[in-house]
Amino acid sequence: APKLTAKQRKELEAQGETPAPKLTAKQRRELEAQGETPAPKLTAKQRRELEAAQSAKPEPAVQEKKSKKDLSLSESPQQSAAEQTVLDLPQQTAPPEPIQPSAQAEVPKPESDLKVKTILISQPAPAPEVRHAYSDIKDKLKVQLTFQPFTRVEAVPTSEVRKIGIDFHNYTAIILQSRTALEHLFRVADDMKIKISQDMKYFCGSEAIGNYLQKFTTFRKRKVFFPKMPGQDLAHVLGRHRDERYLYIRSNMVNGEMEEAIKKFNLNVGELVLYKTVSVDKDEIGEVDFDVLAFFSPADITSLLENFPDFNQADRRIAAFGANTQAAAADAGLNVNISAPTETAPNLAKALEEYIRKVNK
Repeated sequence: APKLTAKQRKELEAQGETPAPKLTAKQRRELEAQGETPAPKLTAKQRRELEAAQSAKPEPAVQEKKSKKDLSLSESPQQSAAEQTVLDLPQQTAPPEPIQPSAQAEVPKPESDLKVKTILISQPAPAPEVRHAYSDIKDKLKVQLTFQPFTRVEAVPTSEVRKIGIDFHNYTAIILQSRTALEHLFRVADDMKIKISQDMKYFCGSEAIGNYLQKFTTFRKRKVFFPKMPGQDLAHVLGRHRDERYLYIRSNMVNGEMEEAIKKFNLNVGELVLYKTVSVDKDEIGEVDFDVLAFFSPADITSLLENFPDFNQADRRIAAFGANTQAAAADAGLNVNISAPTETAPNLAKALEEYIRKVNK
């Protein structure tokens, strides 16, 4: 340490600093023996050079640590006020993902992977002792059948029919598309004491209806007409007999296929509504959780939608008989998997049997 004068010592003591003590020769030797090097003595010239170097060296500037936000602002002095405002806003977290509903719409499986174990047929149950068209499906294919009509028929009172003033003698042929139409024809004829001529011709929707006609009247076979070719409908038969004066016995439900045939062939047709088809209540139908739902008329489709407005087909197969029923199902957004009549299946029972043998193998 440099030697200080008495004046310099007083100045240092006044500033609160303690000047380095003077070391004797003995103290210097002791420090050197301990491995410490005492400060060398400086000449007057060396002191002046040291003081000049210390006064020329600037003091290190004390900088405050800047936050990330301040740093980003200071790095972009040209940033617009709008951008600075955005940066000043607190950071927002991303909104949480919406909770997905646990119950999602059922996705149909490939049809080839679905077996048929249960079928709901929208018709009245046949008598237990009678062997019917669906007997083979139940007995041979071991499929559970449930018969439950989706509609019911309400008869038009004979008193209302009398008000129409219908005269059966003005017609040469009667159109019957169902057994129900046939039954109500002879109900009204009996109530009104009308005897239908044996020369009357009957145009039936199927051979089964023609055979059922024998229960009510005696007729010559050449007076009964029905589709005989696979895939053929009643409209083709009517088109070959355009000179007849037809009486069309029907319900309150419009048959689009028949209406088109009448216009197409310019047929002379009078219409007589003898019964009404109305939907049954949901309580009568119960559940529709079956592998196959079989429908036979557009009214069946209407009843399904009225009683089950949120119906989702999912893996259920829809069987539909007739072009009108198939069109009604398609209009309702349903996928028809089984249809009849076809070249190999003249009725829905046969179409169901073919389908079950294919998917259950």
